[in-house]
Formats: sequence, C-alpha cells, structure tokens
Amino acid sequence: MEELIKKIGQILNQFTQEELGNRLSQFAMISLREMILNEIRNYEIKGKDKDKK
Repeated sequence: MEELIKKIGQILNQFTQEELGNRLSQFAMISLREMILNEIRNYEIKGKDKDKK
C-alpha cells in the first residue's frame, strides 16, 4: 500500500509541476484521473498475484 501511495504522490506532483500556471483543461483532468486509476488497478492486480503464490 505504501508503494501505491508513493506512486500516486509522484503522479500528482508531476501533474502539478507541469500544469502550474496553465489553465487546466477537462482533458488534463481526465488524463490525471486515468493515470491514478491505472496505478490502483495495477497495484490491485499485483496484490492478487502475490496472494496466489
């Protein structure tokens, strides 16, 4: 879980740095949402794979 928190924090920090001063578009927000959801999905899949071993 700590790894997931760190990864999402990195995504949010990068997004903030790149978009700082820019007017956020709906496309940018959708992209951010998809990146975060993909990280969560990947984390859940890895967790399930570890449980099977």
